[in-house]
Amino acid sequence: MTTTEFPSAAARAAAAAALAEDASGKDITTEWSVPEDLAATAEIRTRQSGIAAGLPGTTEG
Repeated sequence: MTTTEFPSAAARAAAAAALAEDASGKDITTEWSVPEDLAATAEIRTRQSGIAAGLPGTTEG
């Protein structure tokens, strides 16, 4: 059996690049593929309470 060490340096670099792209507020793929005036709404229903990290939202009792 051959074992390979996880490429942690490459994984860290990929994560850093993805976070840097998101931090700029300008996602290239989204800018290319989604019309600027497009708006959407969604309703998320769950069976149990949970946390959606980083998303503004409201709760209804």
